[in-house]
Amino acid sequence: MPIDPYAPYDDNNIFARILRGELPCKKVYEDDFALAFHDINPQAPVHILVIPKARYVSWDDFTIHATDGEISGFIRAVGAVAREHGLVEPGYRLLANVGQHGHQEVPHLHVRRAAILCDDPAIRAVHRSRPTEVGENPGSGPCLASRGKGKTRRA
Repeated sequence: MPIDPYAPYDDNNIFARILRGELPCKKVYEDDFALAFHDINPQAPVHILVIPKARYVSWDDFTIHATDGEISGFIRAVGAVAREHGLVEPGYRLLANVGQHGHQEVPHLHVRRAAILCDDPAIRAVHRSRPTEVGENPGSGPCLASRGKGKTRRA
């Protein structure tokens, strides 16, 4: 169900429960401002969610109500995750769904960091069709040929 970006924060949403330690996650990064973990339903070989630790429903809520320190800390955390996973050189994309038309489904701001670490469209097509098991290392598999030159990159 799409989320109203102006709705009050729901303390029982899945990300709030992960932040409180009530639900497990496959954590890859944590600091004072953010928590990053692997998506349980990855859409790419590297699909990491980065969430602020504070209570923000959407990007809009965050940019209106967060302190300058929270905003810069969260943005720096997003960058740190990209660097730690070797995503800067091959490239990646960020996505934050907001509200109904943006198809936001969880009432807690989250940025998706999805990356396919190769330029070869044929390899990307194979990797998109390959199911990724929960718990599988998203940095392993056939789609790690950087720039189509056959080099292997670990994410």
